[in-house]
Amino acid sequence: MLRPSSFALVALVLVAGLVLPAEAAEFRSAWPAEANRVWAGRDYWANPLQDWRLRNGLLECHVAGGERNVFLLTREIADRDGDLDVSVTLGRLAGDGGALGEGFVGFRVGARGAFDDYRDSAVRGTGLDVGVAGDGRLFIGTLEEGAPRVSSLDRRLALRLQAEPAGSGYRLTLTATHEGGAALTLTREDVPSGWLTGGLARVCHSGKMRPTPAPPEMRAGVGERWGTARGGAFRFWFHDWRVAGSRVDAHPERAFGPILYALHTLSRGVLKLTAQLAPFDEPSLVVTLETRDSGEWRPVATAPVDPLARTATFRVEGWADSRDVPYRVRLGHEGQTHEWTGTIRKDPKAKAEIVMAAFTGNNDLGFPHADVVRNVRHFEPDLLIFTGDNIYERVADYGIERSPMAAATLDYLRKWYLFGWEYR
Repeated sequence: MLRPSSFALVALVLVAGLVLPAEAAEFRSAWPAEANRVWAGRDYWANPLQDWRLRNGLLECHVAGGERNVFLLTREIADRDGDLDVSVTLGRLAGDGGALGEGFVGFRVGARGAFDDYRDSAVRGTGLDVGVAGDGRLFIGTLEEGAPRVSSLDRRLALRLQAEPAGSGYRLTLTATHEGGAALTLTREDVPSGWLTGGLARVCHSGKMRPTPAPPEMRAGVGERWGTARGGAFRFWFHDWRVAGSRVDAHPERAFGPILYALHTLSRGVLKLTAQLAPFDEPSLVVTLETRDSGEWRPVATAPVDPLARTATFRVEGWADSRDVPYRVRLGHEGQTHEWTGTIRKDPKAKAEIVMAAFTGNNDLGFPHADVVRNVRHFEPDLLIFTGDNIYERVADYGIERSPMAAATLDYLRKWYLFGWEYR
């Protein structure tokens, strides 16, 4: 079992930069048919990580519970006039049957957290929930008694939400269509534009439903988010998630992974660097460390990926510590080469004054701590010292999962990923 003490790193430095091409605002999911793994991909953040997986080109919520959702990192609904079109195909997992009970499957739009940061929205964002309840009723925000009702959620279903300006607000239309069947529609008028502004997620929620949108909730470092307990019957697969419309903005720079971040120390000419990867669950992955010299990239070392920690660790002796050295770590996967870049800064031993920044007790009360990062960066420290408690086991809600080992490890990694996401 991974323990917090194993990550209590002193003098660790997280440095990185990404250069990504411009992308169209439209989005369409593309999961490889042969992918069978936990990680949904670089466009997504799953809550919680261990309850979602890819199987045969489908994204599955294979463990039922409250507030199971996958947030789309690289698209956001902007605060401006325009239209929105979101759709997905879904169905119950094979072998499931019987009554679903309370809960719903569908979308969340305008998801926002407390700090106006997409990472906070991904982890704790609340918004306007839209979809199909366990008894088949369509709903937009609030479940109404006389709403249209699909005949069954045991059959493949296409859901589509369209939003367009109408008067002083928006008209929202939800369409549900069984394969080969007639479409059912539900319309809601006078929806405020602000209800649509923010992130997007797919939701598979078992448990009590609340009218939405609800205000973002901030926890004072204790307790759990409302309604995240395990249990229930909502286990669904999702396919062909599409997002389009003039209100949608692309944010390719927000992609997370497959190399999530890197940490390093440099001491007495010895570099120790660890690249943290997403959970591929694939054997024989190899990561390469390269440095740039005279404008050319040169390989320095290779390292395998630890199957439990999902890390690639490098130790390089005789490092040229008298100058700043650009580096990159690279990984080939599914026909693409992924990289994470940064700079190994020179040893500041010749400086008359060394600037240090010390951190401890990194709870998630202020996640993602953008103000801390901004203020520390102002001082351009030579050394970042993390003295422990870089995470706490209860952070980011959804409780603590201690067994089986595979799920417990993923539960811990999800929380460790938050630390790197904050300070990388």
